[in-house]
Amino acid sequence: MPLVATPQPLNAPPRVRLDATGLTGASVTVMRLDPDGRRRPVRAAEPVVLTGGAWSGYDYEAPFGSAVSYQAGSARSDSVTLAAEEPWLIHPGIPERSLRIAGASPARQGPVFTAGTMASRLAPSSRALAWASGRRTPIVVSDDAGRRAASSALLVRTYNLDDLAALDALLADDVPLLLNVPAGRGWGVAWEYVSVGDVTQARSTSWASDPTRVWSVPYDVVERPAGGVQAQWTVADVSATYATADDLLVTYATVTDLLTDTRMVVVV
Repeated sequence: MPLVATPQPLNAPPRVRLDATGLTGASVTVMRLDPDGRRRPVRAAEPVVLTGGAWSGYDYEAPFGSAVSYQAGSARSDSVTLAAEEPWLIHPGIPERSLRIAGASPARQGPVFTAGTMASRLAPSSRALAWASGRRTPIVVSDDAGRRAASSALLVRTYNLDDLAALDALLADDVPLLLNVPAGRGWGVAWEYVSVGDVTQARSTSWASDPTRVWSVPYDVVERPAGGVQAQWTVADVSATYATADDLLVTYATVTDLLTDTRMVVVV
């Protein structure tokens, strides 16, 4: 099959590996067909340059626990499901900053923070009421967009300074994040991009050396953000693929190209 999608739920964060072969043309845009019926481009593959009709990359934004498929040109993958077990807050531009939202006793595998509760969910109306003279009831005016996107907040707790720093890093550049919750969790929230507002970080006790913090992380639901550079490759990925530093130098023109696995095309 010219396009193979391989779920990697144990990666941090969970992702789908994509391998395309036998494609024609100089470049191609890779699309994901989501459960809501919409096609969305895979980040850093919109388009991607082909090398010998082939390309490999990762999708860090596939919804957890729901079947999706991929298309690159005329090639289409089988339907696959990314069966991650825990919710994540995904940083679309720098996936390595992403954090698990673990339960009360998480198995610690890298930075995690423990979920407390989720605040009430508000879906604002776009309506306006106009009171005309002589009318007992108002005239309702609304725009074509209908009800506004929802807003809510995550109420979470971190227990050590490493997790505090990890959450600070995730929120530092103020870009929209992906709240990705396994479909079977029953949160009533599954997969949505969120823009985080003013974050409140409170101490749980008056003891200065207590590292525990209680966070209020308010957010508004937004559309998928455009752009972004994915740090797709870990040191382990590079070590498994290239034997020497010289191999890297003849394959990638810049460090950014290495991070996104954008290989130089050698014309013979």
